[in-house]
Amino acid sequence: MTGFYLMAKKAFLSGLGFLLAALSLAAALPDLVQLKMAAEAGGAVAQFEYGQRINDRTGKTAWFLKSAQHGYAPAQDALAAIYAGTFTSNQKEKRALNRDAVRWASRAAYQGMSAAQFKLSGYYEGGAGVAKNPVAAYMWLQIAVLTSGGEHGQIFGSPYKVWRDQLV
Repeated sequence: MTGFYLMAKKAFLSGLGFLLAALSLAAALPDLVQLKMAAEAGGAVAQFEYGQRINDRTGKTAWFLKSAQHGYAPAQDALAAIYAGTFTSNQKEKRALNRDAVRWASRAAYQGMSAAQFKLSGYYEGGAGVAKNPVAAYMWLQIAVLTSGGEHGQIFGSPYKVWRDQLV
């Protein structure tokens, strides 16, 4: 009898958990519908947030692009990350993706996004999408440090240290 009671209790609780999860999803659905409506109406922030909440990579990129074209820096930074992280074995296509990554990271960096400034530093350091330029890499790294409020040579709590004598 005790075993049966425990099985019945477990079944009831798992069913209750499923019901609560379904209710939670149903409660969140209107928010997502409203967010999509705002995104379709052209709100840059709504387009970015809606893009973050969907799982389809192509759809996510499309919504980020719409938001980025409106000048929303977080979307521009996210789009740069998507383009830089896209794998392709075609070198011509990879160069084009890297150029797009640099273009969008630059737009976000000039708006003061330290994450984009740090990415841009890496692009100049490695020559991805732009010609290698250690001076520009150092400049963007230092701008990122100042923008993020970190100490000299400290980015986002990481111990990356770049000094002028390393540029030579």
